[in-house]
Amino acid sequence: MPVNDWIRIAIVSAFLLGTPAVADILKIGEGDPQVVERDDRPARGMSQIQVVDAFGEPRLKVPAVGDPPISRWDYGSYSVYFEGNYVLHSVDYSTPNVERVAPTPVSPQP
Repeated sequence: MPVNDWIRIAIVSAFLLGTPAVADILKIGEGDPQVVERDDRPARGMSQIQVVDAFGEPRLKVPAVGDPPISRWDYGSYSVYFEGNYVLHSVDYSTPNVERVAPTPVSPQP
């Protein structure tokens, strides 16, 4: 296994073992983005199953793209970003001057 894979596994393991009970929310508005912890948002390291159990089905699921695969689930005023099956960040759109990025259509691979 390449060294990068071992590093990625170690980082993900560290996040999963040390995940707090609150979410880190990246708030983007005027000025610099800031991370805010919120109890009412999915926390980093939660699995997709845990997110559905705690917050219900999202309004929209944007398919994963890239390597590592990053996907997005949209809920009302916030979105949840996943790497594979685990939460990376929740982004709050209730802050003024923040626009949601439209999903990029994904062409089927031959």
